[in-house]
Amino acid sequence: MAGKTKPKWSPNQIATKGRAALKLARDHQPAIADRLQAGLVDALEVALNLFEGKRSDATRSGETLRTKTEEQNAAAAKGHTFVSAARAAIVRRGASPAERAAFGLKITLKPNKVSSLVACLDALIDGGTRYPATASAAGLLSTDFARAVSLRDSLTTADASQETEKATRKNPVAARKIAQLTIENAIDAIINAGTLAFIDAPMKAQLFRDLVP
Repeated sequence: MAGKTKPKWSPNQIATKGRAALKLARDHQPAIADRLQAGLVDALEVALNLFEGKRSDATRSGETLRTKTEEQNAAAAKGHTFVSAARAAIVRRGASPAERAAFGLKITLKPNKVSSLVACLDALIDGGTRYPATASAAGLLSTDFARAVSLRDSLTTADASQETEKATRKNPVAARKIAQLTIENAIDAIINAGTLAFIDAPMKAQLFRDLVP
């Protein structure tokens, strides 16, 4: 997630404002989801739990890190299998060069790299929006694109959770700073999404502006 590199708010404000932002994002999910980066809300919750120290003993153990790694690997494997099958269907359909590019076939698919898988899934989703007839002719249904969205979000969330846990084990102080930055950046994004989504509903928009400490 792009954003600040140094915390700007008092640590005493972070948990309260973060939880308020999380609740608003979930309460108004249908209206603002398209304006938020995939996985942002889940990553915010992970960061809040770390920042507040609400980690169980199991989370502190090596077993939990292994579990998180296994979850990420499983999500990556599913994403790779799906993208490979969808791409093959597009090629067999005889898609034009422009259509292939729109569906992300020019992007290198790296099975063990989350950023590559997410980029390929994003492109596939965008291609389906731009060329629905091509997608349909290739046998790709709306449920397949819903699966692509779910896989992308699962990968993003699993990656955020794993990276947070790694940072926590290496350096608790640094991890707390990373968590605060994640929370602050998420709050900023939620404020922007809410104020724009409810530009014609000032009372609702004010709820988001009030998140600023």
